[in-house]
Amino acid sequence: MEIERGRFGELIIGPDPVEAAACVVGVHGRDQSAEYMQRHLVEPIDRDDVCWILPSATRGCWYSGRAADPLVVNESELVLSLGVLDRILAPLPLSKTVLVGFSQGGCLVAEYLARRAPLCAGAAMASGTLLGPAPAGRVALPQRDALPVYIGAGSGDTWMSVQQAKDTVAVFERSGAIVSSSITETLEHAIHEADLRSIAAQIDQVRHPSETND
Repeated sequence: MEIERGRFGELIIGPDPVEAAACVVGVHGRDQSAEYMQRHLVEPIDRDDVCWILPSATRGCWYSGRAADPLVVNESELVLSLGVLDRILAPLPLSKTVLVGFSQGGCLVAEYLARRAPLCAGAAMASGTLLGPAPAGRVALPQRDALPVYIGAGSGDTWMSVQQAKDTVAVFERSGAIVSSSITETLEHAIHEADLRSIAAQIDQVRHPSETND
């Protein structure tokens, strides 16, 4: 597959976004890079008719604090990072674009959905949740009727609690999204096989809508 760098330093893999069967924006976690998502997301799923857009955070992180910190702790950096996604998504055909994030990148994707309500085809957060100490108490989000959303977590993951994942599921369900989730029995902080299967299913629904809707 063709690989190039975009104008904002993002890694672009595959066909032109307009010509692609689907587009996927894959957002890496703390102390990672676009190349991490290439190895752990793009290569395992392996869809050569998909345009993969993988942004990289300055200094390898999207915000300095932890996911469970009070929102104000991360807000200034979070605003800048959400702006990165604004610029990445602006030229893309949103109706065939899936947002995917792992770890801190998953949290960024969750916050982007909550604050921007993009008209995308779906979203998936692997070990990522809404930010703040009590996500379940977040104010109502913009209505996202029938938006496919996937949230994955590890039962012993020290970076993100299962309760945070469940709270995030509840918040997006209240907003009208169609939410699926998976709790993997592991201590490993990683993109798990269950995550990859669910993400691939979302992508394939965009690639072949008539087949998946039969």
